[in-house]
Amino acid sequence: MTTVYQDALEIARKYMGIAAEEYFQRRCRIAARGAAPEQVTVDHLDRIVAGVKMTAKVYMSDEKAAAFMHDLAALKGIRGREVDG
Repeated sequence: MTTVYQDALEIARKYMGIAAEEYFQRRCRIAARGAAPEQVTVDHLDRIVAGVKMTAKVYMSDEKAAAFMHDLAALKGIRGREVDG
């Protein structure tokens, strides 16, 4: 089973290409208050999406940033159902 971080990183790669890993690791560390990105859980996704909202527009168009945030937010629903059973 993949981690939330791995799934979210794949989404980030779709929108940011090779820049995704460094950018997304930083967003995850901030959201998880210093924890390793691999320790990010579904509970951190709201904070990650908020961080993307504040910063992604520097790297991409508003439309692309909105789609990126939407895909990350959708991951919360998908992963949350896995946790709930």
